[in-house]
Amino acid sequence: MSLVVAYLVLVGGLVSLGVWFKLQQLARRSVERVACSGRILSAKVVKNGKVYEPRVLYRYVFNGKEIEGTAIGLATRHSSIKSVVLEAVRPYAPGSEVTVYVFPNDPSDAVLEPALDPGTSLFMLLFSFLFILVGGVLLAGELGFLDGVVGRGN
Repeated sequence: MSLVVAYLVLVGGLVSLGVWFKLQQLARRSVERVACSGRILSAKVVKNGKVYEPRVLYRYVFNGKEIEGTAIGLATRHSSIKSVVLEAVRPYAPGSEVTVYVFPNDPSDAVLEPALDPGTSLFMLLFSFLFILVGGVLLAGELGFLDGVVGRGN
């Protein structure tokens, strides 16, 4: 059973690290985005089970075409604490003008915040490495690699 836990912790850390790398790649691609003006149609916080989610709807015009979007940024701020999510939607009052960042080759792919929050990025990276480290140590212990290094309390 402990071997399964070790593998799960290790794999969880590796998956989290993969997600972090993907977000970094998306953030680097954001320099290709073009800024255009838009208007907020609605902004609210909705409860999805035990988690609160921001919901923002905006409209923008790109190359003469009117498009609606919902993406705030590269990583959406979900939280079980409503005030955290309220803070995420606070800048987007309905009717307010915003800058929308659009990929010219795919204008439907738009965000209001093209950069990845440094705090979120650092948290994900540290979380990933912590799980990889703990999973690696648990796995090494279960496979007997730590037998001469750590006492078993016999």
